[in-house]
Amino acid sequence: MKRLIFILMALLSYGILRAETLKSPDGNIVLDFELDNGVPVYKVDYKGNYVTKVKSVEIVKSDDSEYLNTLKEQTENIYSAYNNIENYNYKTEINGNTFTSTVDIDYEKIDTEKLISIDSSNSQLIKNGKIDINDIKNIYESIGATCK
Repeated sequence: MKRLIFILMALLSYGILRAETLKSPDGNIVLDFELDNGVPVYKVDYKGNYVTKVKSVEIVKSDDSEYLNTLKEQTENIYSAYNNIENYNYKTEINGNTFTSTVDIDYEKIDTEKLISIDSSNSQLIKNGKIDINDIKNIYESIGATCK
């Protein structure tokens, strides 16, 4: 699966693919790849009404290296609370004039109680160890994301 994602991301970055949707034979896994003006969008996988995985890639471009370094430091401070939680992975990097933050969360395997203990506001999203797709959609739309 990682190899497939890498290949598709490489094709997207070169502009060969604009948008691609792949489904597993049983339809429980859906991979949506899309660029919006060259910027990757949030991706949420779900089974039925429950979120199974979330991946976000956020890109900020600036010629101000001090700004990018500050952004990287602040982002790492936010995510550092999640360092020791299995199935919660984040990466930040600066490459030239581009800052990239990538977060992968596997909600089927993660200890949701640990997420709540780190940030009690997670309890509004996590109910009985699961996240309803409509709840996460409402959160993303409240911060300006377009959900399809």
